[in-house]
Amino acid sequence: MSVAQSRQPSQWRSLGGVIPGISVTIGSAGLSLMVVLVVAGVVSRKVFNLSIPFAIEYSEYLIPVIALWGAAYTLNKEGHVITDIVIQHVSKRARQWFLLTGYIAGLPYLVILIIFTAKLALANIGFHYVSMYATRTPLGYVQLAVPIGLALFVIQLLVEIIMRAKSLYLSYKG
Repeated sequence: MSVAQSRQPSQWRSLGGVIPGISVTIGSAGLSLMVVLVVAGVVSRKVFNLSIPFAIEYSEYLIPVIALWGAAYTLNKEGHVITDIVIQHVSKRARQWFLLTGYIAGLPYLVILIIFTAKLALANIGFHYVSMYATRTPLGYVQLAVPIGLALFVIQLLVEIIMRAKSLYLSYKG
């Protein structure tokens, strides 16, 4: 590999920046919308003595969007809760192995969650299930936010696994 090639970011590192960017954008937009809905609902109720029927319902739907769509960004920034108490006292290489093992162990669980939540959402779309609120929102479309957010998280997890494995391989090689 030439010096010029080694200075260019790998396709994994590039993908590792795009996914968290999408994740934080959607998560932040969801959080902002949630704040607007809740504040509008409170102001409407206190000032005009009117409630906004969809404010609470849609702010509830935004909770998984914020959490799951923001997960890829949080993983990229190493902001997830990890066992710092245990791994802070080991070498950097051992810490990398510990994180890599955890990422690989969590991957099948996340894939299973994606499959089952997607099946649930698609079934609810097929059965035309709607919410019990006055707005009668179709639930399946709202529920699709869960497997999509988890899929973004899995893609970022794969990027992290590849980058950590590559780093560990190069540390043993060099």
